[in-house]
Amino acid sequence: MKSSLTRNFLFSLALLACSGCTKDMVTSTYSTEHYVNVYFDPISAYLPLMQVLGSPGFGNPGQYATLRRSSTKITITSATGATEYTDAVIMKGSYGCGGLIIGTNYDSQYYAYDLACPNCNQAQYRLTVPFDGTGIVTCNHCKISYDLNNGTIRSTEGNTIHPTPRSLLRYRITYSGTFLNVYN
Repeated sequence: MKSSLTRNFLFSLALLACSGCTKDMVTSTYSTEHYVNVYFDPISAYLPLMQVLGSPGFGNPGQYATLRRSSTKITITSATGATEYTDAVIMKGSYGCGGLIIGTNYDSQYYAYDLACPNCNQAQYRLTVPFDGTGIVTCNHCKISYDLNNGTIRSTEGNTIHPTPRSLLRYRITYSGTFLNVYN
């Protein structure tokens, strides 16, 4: 009886050790590295965002917009150009490290990423978004390119700065057709 209890205890201990996690082993889909919390309501007041997001559940595949905040305005840039807003409500929001990239991937899923390169991780090293429908963005500083359709690294050719680059910093997004909320 005693050896059976000891064996069960050791077996349970071994299972616990095998199932334990370290911080390095656990990865989250959504980043909490930089605080993000922005809310647009009604979304119809922000036409560039409404255009890239399309109808809820259908989206506007391959379309993205960038959001950058300065001390006096929010600039939303999409394939149709740049529009500036000075709305006090959206000015209070938190836009991550370098701003945001918001859009719809080719599976009509909504995505939100930090506009700053996740490897350079400084506001001045923002990603270049070509608005050509490919969803490929590049950091001009480290030369790493990323795919907005899934947040992964597309190419590290030319990168000599970051030996183990990481994927885009992704944020949660809720879009109803009436309002948009990006947060972590």
